[in-house]
Amino acid sequence: MIKTGVFASKRRIEHYEQQFQSLAAVSLAGYLDPDDPGNLDPAGNLLYLEDLMQRVDAVIVDRFTGPLPAGLFNTLLKRGKHVMLDGFLLSDLTELHALKELNQEARVVFQVSGASASKPVFKAAEPQMQQVQLVKLEKFTPSLAVGNFARWLHFTTCNEIDLALRLIKSDVKALKAKPVFMFGNQPDLINVHAEFHNGAVFQMNFGRIPSETGCLMRVFSRDRYYKLHLDQGSWSECKVAETPQMSFDMDDVPAPPVNQLSEVEKAVPWFDAGKADLRHFVDNILLDRKPETGLEELYNVSALIQQVKHQLSRNFVFE
Repeated sequence: MIKTGVFASKRRIEHYEQQFQSLAAVSLAGYLDPDDPGNLDPAGNLLYLEDLMQRVDAVIVDRFTGPLPAGLFNTLLKRGKHVMLDGFLLSDLTELHALKELNQEARVVFQVSGASASKPVFKAAEPQMQQVQLVKLEKFTPSLAVGNFARWLHFTTCNEIDLALRLIKSDVKALKAKPVFMFGNQPDLINVHAEFHNGAVFQMNFGRIPSETGCLMRVFSRDRYYKLHLDQGSWSECKVAETPQMSFDMDDVPAPPVNQLSEVEKAVPWFDAGKADLRHFVDNILLDRKPETGLEELYNVSALIQQVKHQLSRNFVFE
């Protein structure tokens, strides 16, 4: 039995209690609400952290939890606790680099859950998307952040950048990013263009420009491309269908076929991604297995977002 503690608000604990009921190998041993002032000392440290550490083998950090005390993840790994992070919640490269090294020594599971890569639509489409040459992504966002642009940029792009890196499977060779101004002095759109060493290209446009889709990813391969409506959970394959061109002169040589694109919507086998992430977390612990999304993937995503932020800062001062 894996005794598990949760960092989450009281209203979110019921969510985890329900998920734990489906797995016999895990139990809820306690929780801490970092947003409750009664759980913090004057210095901002968690008062009952040590008590929780003595009772658990693993911890889950909920994505709706506010800022956590500095050094918490360092403490968790040093104490040999397995960690499931609900989303790409960490972005500081220095901290992530230190955690990667510490995780190698501690030999515990550090899993990132709740990513778009673990949801049904991407799980269904990923095996079909081979030898990717171009990934184009359009994402509508209500507005750009005012006051904490770096945090907004990270959480707006982390999942989509993670998908692109998984599909392209190469290191970035060159990157450009610039804001686009259309209706005022604030950027209405942000454009990102990344080229990779294997020749693939990633293009992303996101902002408040009206769009028919909330988040559309198009993935281009050798003889076909794929459309993933990430917000709707649907996808389709577009490929060439050769159609013979009719000739009205019977004596003429038949005209060569005309290439037309046919689009076929694909099935998406549904499953509860949250429960699946928890089940994988348990299996990774019991089998001493590397998680599909861990500190390495979290670091790579954060590093690319940092490059985007650096490029954007050359054209506009974000508050």
